[in-house]
Amino acid sequence: KFIAVYDPSTQLLLTGDTFYPGRLYIRDWSSFKQSIDRLVVFSKSNEVKYIPGNHIEMSTTDGIDYPVGVTYQPEEQKLPLNTDDLQTLQSALSKLGENPARAVLNKFIISPK
Repeated sequence: KFIAVYDPSTQLLLTGDTFYPGRLYIRDWSSFKQSIDRLVVFSKSNEVKYIPGNHIEMSTTDGIDYPVGVTYQPEEQKLPLNTDDLQTLQSALSKLGENPARAVLNKFIISPK
């Protein structure tokens, strides 16, 4: 259900709306968790320099996002995340278990729908 593209020449792992510095809207909890697990496994066997997402919703203040619809974000988080951030997401999802729940982390927010 989720697509990621890896460019070995630039070592970029493109994840689109699956992983970015913002609210990660999750409709299918189980599939999302499995996809993140696969991305972590992939990133352990392939050199990943950055994971640029599609957009930014987080500020530079840990755990604080910009309101939906705002067009001025003067102190936004940097777009590219890294494999440590991906592992942080995987760990948070693992701790939440099988029950979808909202969780605010430094660079992104887990937001089940």
